[in-house]
Amino acid sequence: MPVEARRGSSRTRCRILNEAARGNVSNTRVQNDTMEKYSTLSETLNQLQTNYSSLTAERDQLQTNYNSLTGERDQLQTNYNSLTGERDQLQTNYNSLTEERDQLQTNYKSLTAERDQLQTNYNSLTGERDQLQTNYKSLIAERDQLQTNYNNLTAERDQVQSSCRSVIAERDQLKTNYNSLMAERDQLQRTLGM
Repeated sequence: MPVEARRGSSRTRCRILNEAARGNVSNTRVQNDTMEKYSTLSETLNQLQTNYSSLTAERDQLQTNYNSLTGERDQLQTNYNSLTGERDQLQTNYNSLTEERDQLQTNYKSLTAERDQLQTNYNSLTGERDQLQTNYKSLIAERDQLQTNYNNLTAERDQVQSSCRSVIAERDQLKTNYNSLMAERDQLQRTLGM
């Protein structure tokens, strides 16, 4: 083969090898870039998965807290309704006793007026004094009986009021105990980081 032909062939081979080398470098860079992008995407995916798991746990905890508070609210509503019923019953009892007291007071005033009238008639009508005296004693006895009944009713009313106060005191103590337990629960929740 002529020298010039060999030189041309050698140059061609060198050029091809150089281009192949440059191509390999370029492919290596593309592979490196692709690996870096894959690694970045993988890290991003892992981070998103971690965030998702964390948010899911937070959501579940919030749901648990919500359910707990709903239960507490329902219990408080039940307690409130119960106390409202007790209060209404006590108010009804109080109103009934008040009406009875007012009626007894009216009866008492009426009897007092009758007695005064009989006393006036007694002073004015000497001829009917004995008869009026008998009537007067009868009215006195009736008045005393009414007074006794009135005193008994008053004592009974006082007993009912005392019982009401005792029930209210017990209710207030239960409220205090309940609030104390709530405060302890809240402190425990804060201690546990809930």
